[in-house]
Amino acid sequence: MNSPHTIVGLGEILWDIFPNGKKLGGAPANFAYISSLLGECGIVASRIGNDDLGREVLQQLSAHHLATSCLQSDPQHPTGAAKVSLDANGQASFEIISPVAWDFFQLTPDWTKLAQKADAVCFGTLAQRSPQSQKTIQDFLSATPPAALHVFDVNLRQSFYSAQIILDSIKKTHILKLNSEELPIILSLLGQTFPDEISGARWLQEKFQLKMVCLTRASRGSLLLTANAYDEHPGIPVGHEHCRQPHGNLGCQSVRCHAASQSGPT
Repeated sequence: MNSPHTIVGLGEILWDIFPNGKKLGGAPANFAYISSLLGECGIVASRIGNDDLGREVLQQLSAHHLATSCLQSDPQHPTGAAKVSLDANGQASFEIISPVAWDFFQLTPDWTKLAQKADAVCFGTLAQRSPQSQKTIQDFLSATPPAALHVFDVNLRQSFYSAQIILDSIKKTHILKLNSEELPIILSLLGQTFPDEISGARWLQEKFQLKMVCLTRASRGSLLLTANAYDEHPGIPVGHEHCRQPHGNLGCQSVRCHAASQSGPT
């Protein structure tokens, strides 16, 4: 039996503030959590404030058996939060507070050591909205071993992205995860248009030599595309109470599929 892989969720961790309460979120943090549920060593690398919400983050991660040693503490900036509203179809919109602690995380010696032992890293655009955090993420990715997988969960939010951030990130990406609304935006930022999703995903895969493109399509399911094949899944209907699924599930499964294909049966 193989040892668990070290899977790093690098980026934002924040409280989603709903009208009836709050839930801990952030796509990279969710990716690390789901990885741990799948038997891997999921590690959250982010930054929290020295405040009540930050202390609640530590309590929540510990309660879910996630290490907190790679969470930096910021004495000046608050823990991340987002005000969430849901439309009639259960789709969420976010008002993300700025600036917050994770806008100022740094590549410390401990984080460099973490990068050097990482088997996979999930990152996105949101935590690259400040120059300091963007540089930290890019430097972290550069410090990983050559065999480490870089999973770019695009996760566009508000105006916290640019063509340059997308380009810099995708150049360091092996597995690209995005949704059907983000796909035409990304292609447009890169100066491209295509008549269908498969053609657009295929262009991204070939242009940037990606190992895999993972496209989620909401109620229409998902698409996984590699250099040699693609597979579409129609999706599984769920009730509104289950609509808010943790980000990164598809990406986590893609990492596990890729690892299995490289190392054989576990």
